[in-house]
Amino acid sequence: MSSEIWNLHTPTGMDDEDWYLPRGRLFIGGGGHGDGFGTGVLNAIPTPEAPVVYVPSADANSRANPWGGDRRLLEVGFKNVYTLHTWDRKEADSDEFVKPMQDAAAVILGGGETYRLTETFVGTRFQEELHGVLNRGGIVAGASAGSMVMGSIVIDQPYMRFKGYTEGFGLLRNSIIDVHVLARNLHYNLVDAQREYPDALAIGIDERTVIAVDGNWFSVHGESYVVMIDAEPQSTQQECFYFLKDGDGYDLKGRFPMRKQRATEPFAQCRRREPVEGQE
Repeated sequence: MSSEIWNLHTPTGMDDEDWYLPRGRLFIGGGGHGDGFGTGVLNAIPTPEAPVVYVPSADANSRANPWGGDRRLLEVGFKNVYTLHTWDRKEADSDEFVKPMQDAAAVILGGGETYRLTETFVGTRFQEELHGVLNRGGIVAGASAGSMVMGSIVIDQPYMRFKGYTEGFGLLRNSIIDVHVLARNLHYNLVDAQREYPDALAIGIDERTVIAVDGNWFSVHGESYVVMIDAEPQSTQQECFYFLKDGDGYDLKGRFPMRKQRATEPFAQCRRREPVEGQE
């Protein structure tokens, strides 16, 4: 997975409310990543010695083996990794628990089941400190479940204990993030979610693919696609998807895809099939 262009700039010169991500950077992965994901984060922090916090709490095996993920990060080249794990909301809301986050250059949220993160951390000091990392110009990175909770709204999944939608960390404001979207044929979940929350930005990220978010722009990196619902056709109830590939970008505020270089081929799209008369 390409990582050399993950290093982006932090926006300046406008008020915070003008930016989807006013400060810091988000690396949001669709799951199924190899070591390329960790390498991308490593290349974006100031030095390999910079403190990094790894949070494995979405994984059911976190209690038995909370250090499995940080071993992989050390193998990639990180020199200073602290594993931070709990399923106790009271502990997640304590000053002592969040101390390692207060000087972290990056926080990495591991994969697993999203409800473990929402039920443990939403509304606690942990969530506040995630925003603090970004406000200092740091990085929050996630894969799979760790990506879904970065949005302001989290989509229900079959294995989750809640139904419908729940609150996320809101690191990328006014957004809904789904993962594994093409590998698991989940991209129409985004249509349902956007109908429920028409003002929210619905982003679907497939496996082995990452978006790097910077201000009002994200760039796509990896082997598969990012699925975006085109805002324009919604008025006719004919949802249209954009499929963005490695090197493509998206303007979050204007809600349209972009390319940094000229390309002759159009953005790949598909349109939802019209219902057949007499069928639901």
